[in-house]
Amino acid sequence: MDDRNLLYKYYPPERISVLDEHIVRFTPLHELNDPYEGRFHLEPLERERDAAIADGFRAEWAEVEVFITHRMGALGVLCLSKCPDSELMWAHYASNHSGFVIGIRSDLRPFDGPAHIWWDDPPEIDMTHIPGFGSFRDIKYGFETYQVAYGRQIPFDAFFTKIPDWSYEKEVRIFRSLRDASRIVEKDGAKLHLFEVPNKAFARVIVGSSAPQSVNEAALALARRTDRSQVSVERARIDNRARRILFEPIDGVT
Repeated sequence: MDDRNLLYKYYPPERISVLDEHIVRFTPLHELNDPYEGRFHLEPLERERDAAIADGFRAEWAEVEVFITHRMGALGVLCLSKCPDSELMWAHYASNHSGFVIGIRSDLRPFDGPAHIWWDDPPEIDMTHIPGFGSFRDIKYGFETYQVAYGRQIPFDAFFTKIPDWSYEKEVRIFRSLRDASRIVEKDGAKLHLFEVPNKAFARVIVGSSAPQSVNEAALALARRTDRSQVSVERARIDNRARRILFEPIDGVT
């Protein structure tokens, strides 16, 4: 297996349903943890510029929020990483090494599919001609500010740009229409849109160095349900002397 084709997702231990049920969540853009996600500057009409400056562009920012939550709300995004050994991601997303990481074969294009946003006329717009909508796209890291004049084309590149503080994630993402979810469940009053991961797309499961036995067992069970030559199951080990994370096969599964 060429590791260059693998993309990774970090999970806390309570998310072993990913391993048991082969499902991942696509999340609406406005629910992601970066408060700057997708925000672009909407420039006011020239006759309204002085008023907009006076009130801090409040109306323009409100319209951007409406676009992100309503128009883009028809889409969910799956965020993956090119990196399986990020110290920060193991700490933040995998509950301080007690969770796990899955490796997905991107060359099989397991999540490619429709991506439509709501509009007025026509009522929806097919976005799949734009990279990242219905297909994987790398995140660009920088301080570029995206601006659009009122009534002009939305700068969709803004949805694939993050400030350099997040560059350690080496993120790749894909947007999909939430209505195409394999399953929708409710949790704490919110709807979770779950998409199936094809068996053949699983290539690697890395169990955290502090993960409970339940995670270990779920990872091995996944390997037994698929082809052991296809899925490697490993356990992370902290090398304190070298200050790095090492990966070792579990029970001879490679």
